[in-house]
Amino acid sequence: MEINPTRVGESIPLISGEELPNIFRVVSIERYPRSGNGYQNRAMLFHEQAQLAVEWTSDKVDFRLVPGSLASLDMEGEVPATNDSVQITQLQLLELPVPTLNLFETIPPGWVPMLST
Repeated sequence: MEINPTRVGESIPLISGEELPNIFRVVSIERYPRSGNGYQNRAMLFHEQAQLAVEWTSDKVDFRLVPGSLASLDMEGEVPATNDSVQITQLQLLELPVPTLNLFETIPPGWVPMLST
């Protein structure tokens, strides 16, 4: 699943956490100070079932979230996918092993040359 931008007049797609994998690979992450206090965060996530950009606000920067780390989405119900990104509550670092996770499903094609072809 890829989130595509909408044009004026088109309905905004709603994304439910139930439609997405539980765990993603962080491909890239950016953080910007917000006016006042806090941070605006944006990350590109990969799973072979879904690739998407997510955005969220936070009071502090979680420096443990870096490209290559595994993370899960924290989202409340269905959220609109706008401007080619999904608004989430938080991106949480995966800190414990998940026995059912297939790590091969979280490897972006560019990481392994033979997957890119």
